[in-house]
Amino acid sequence: MKSPSCPSCNKDFVRRSQRQGHAEVVVSLFYLYPFRCQLCTHRFFAMQWGRRYRRYTPDRREYLRIPVRVHATFLGEESRGEGTTTNLSMRGCALATDTRPTQGEVLRLKLNMQNGHPETIEVEAAVVRNVLGRQYGLEFLRLHSQEKERLGKIIEQHLHSRPMYQARLVS
Repeated sequence: MKSPSCPSCNKDFVRRSQRQGHAEVVVSLFYLYPFRCQLCTHRFFAMQWGRRYRRYTPDRREYLRIPVRVHATFLGEESRGEGTTTNLSMRGCALATDTRPTQGEVLRLKLNMQNGHPETIEVEAAVVRNVLGRQYGLEFLRLHSQEKERLGKIIEQHLHSRPMYQARLVS
């Protein structure tokens, strides 16, 4: 079955989204399911006639994270440093660093893109959501629309270059 395309940006990089509330559970009985575009972040419903999705939620993220190795610098209220972004999505990333930002701290983040991406992506505000050793899970809170658009193009290029991820988008 062909995966749906995003009605907002017409891209086919969508991922099945978790149902929210009883109404969405009821409409899924009629094969109408929620999806989230991995590029423009639009959430929408699409008919998937005859398709049933099993409940599988070990990873509750709405956005697929793409493995990358990108140098990053950050500045927070209590910490400042640099590290390596090890995965990236439209709404967050994982940052490996020896500097120790605290959980809940808000950081200003600069991702120094490489491999054909000479520009820097600036995230105005990213909060440290979790800490595992020297790996920090960040959620992007504020990103200018230009930066968001550039980030979407970079993620789209990574998705195109990794066929194994394309199969996982809708599953």
